[in-house]
Amino acid sequence: MAQAAGGQQLAACIARLGKPVAVVDLETTGGNMYEDRVTEVALLRFEGGNVTQHQWLVNPEQPISPFITRLTGIDNEMVAAAPTFAELAPMLLPLLRGTLVVAHNSRFDYTFLRHELRRAGIPFAAPALCTVQLSRRLYPEFHKHNLDSIIERFDLAVESRHRAMADVLVLADFWEKSIDQAGATMATCTKRALQNNWT
Repeated sequence: MAQAAGGQQLAACIARLGKPVAVVDLETTGGNMYEDRVTEVALLRFEGGNVTQHQWLVNPEQPISPFITRLTGIDNEMVAAAPTFAELAPMLLPLLRGTLVVAHNSRFDYTFLRHELRRAGIPFAAPALCTVQLSRRLYPEFHKHNLDSIIERFDLAVESRHRAMADVLVLADFWEKSIDQAGATMATCTKRALQNNWT
């Protein structure tokens, strides 16, 4: 599913990078990338000043625990008829190839994504920008840089925390506000991420 999204200032800023950007969030059955599986994928893809929105529920082919259901709102019934990750991969991969992948704590999301694609028989690698690291560089006066802290710091609206698209939209809002407050530093940090892979 794809539709136009907002954030034209952010889209214009990203367009100047000369490289597509995918802001990505995953929901999973747990934190072990070897044993757990994806239950939801969402991304905003920025390219040439345009932005599209994509999201899918994913059948993890294993039970979702009550704890994860309480955290994310995603239960076994919701994903029963959803595609598996291997079935989703041919739709997802064209949106990711050639991009800078942006995620909060990208060591988790980006690495988990690569593991799932590898299970589907698809090698994948891309430069990655971790917005935790970005927040630390832009706002060193703050001690906490998790997503809840960023939401509170900028008074960002979020519909349903721990749903993939809601978290992606919060990341985009954070990035846009950072352009307003620290534009030159923000641009420098993003370019360095392209060169150095800030995961």
